[in-house]
Amino acid sequence: MKKFLSLFTVLVIALIISACGNENKNNPKEDELDNITETFDSYTFGTFVVVNGTIVLADFNAAENAYEYLIDENGKFVKDNGKNIILVQEKDGDIVPLQKFVTKDSAKEWYGMSQIGKTEWYKQVQAVEKYLLEKQELKLNVTYNQNNEEVYSIDGVSQATMSSTNKSLKDIFDKLSTVEPTNNHPYLTNVTPGPKNNSINKQDGYYFAAADTFDGGYRYYTIVKIENGIITNVVWNGYHIDGGESKCLGDDKYTCAAKGNYGMAARATKGEWHVQAAATAKWIVETQNINPTFNGEKVDAITSATITVKELFDLINTALQGDPVPQGTYTDGFYYIETTKTPKTVEYARQLVEE
Repeated sequence: MKKFLSLFTVLVIALIISACGNENKNNPKEDELDNITETFDSYTFGTFVVVNGTIVLADFNAAENAYEYLIDENGKFVKDNGKNIILVQEKDGDIVPLQKFVTKDSAKEWYGMSQIGKTEWYKQVQAVEKYLLEKQELKLNVTYNQNNEEVYSIDGVSQATMSSTNKSLKDIFDKLSTVEPTNNHPYLTNVTPGPKNNSINKQDGYYFAAADTFDGGYRYYTIVKIENGIITNVVWNGYHIDGGESKCLGDDKYTCAAKGNYGMAARATKGEWHVQAAATAKWIVETQNINPTFNGEKVDAITSATITVKELFDLINTALQGDPVPQGTYTDGFYYIETTKTPKTVEYARQLVEE
């Protein structure tokens, strides 16, 4: 029985398997499986949400553009003339890779640091994110190893042991104070709040909640503004796990849809995603109803939207279970920040397998 293993020192990871002979040498598609070369941009990026001057969401990631892979129980890599092997299949007449991830966060354990006794990349970064949200700052420590090379660590985050990554995360964080947000939050305008809902007994302020997981690649969040015990504004937004490698190119989902990059307008009967998201937020403000009757994941009473909205209401209720966001010093908005992109090239050999 083979098992999934991985090795993080392979900066560009290929989908490979343990040696089992060339079972497909007589496959009629074999002449199509020439070696290929891929060049891609490698970079680290960060997504942030600031509400009331406070960083309420921080998500670091890194572009990898690599193929998932397998090795045998002995940790042996299979090479073909020194190249990584990609397992491919024929689908609808095309030869396609079986799987591919584009960021280290989407790779999770596939990136493989745990296989050599280290904490996985995404888990180390999560520790940095948690510290950042708690302290609202990152401090970088610099020491020198026996070769007099700089070694970077993040103050207060002992789990983060990746020197170059720590430096990249700090560089991204520093830009948060110098760049403009890509979206200043799509707050509603010209909306009259409905009568007070006595079940909403919260002090004035901004309330925030974000989903714990990604749904279809997107992580959603909401901002709820309370004034005099009444909901006066609601923001529903999200972002893609793969940042600049996704079709939204690092933009938040609202901006992505407004630019036409999300691509829902062609099949939607009530407009692009951002139009329906705003319509749903407007309905909530006008009705003060945060616990509507659902028809599956939708609310029939919201006639101006046909998208699934249950997650928004779940997020609103989660947000209002907490305290208002404290006043901070940062500029409100959604931020997407990248490090300088470095081109990398790798060669692959392809091996066809049966479905």
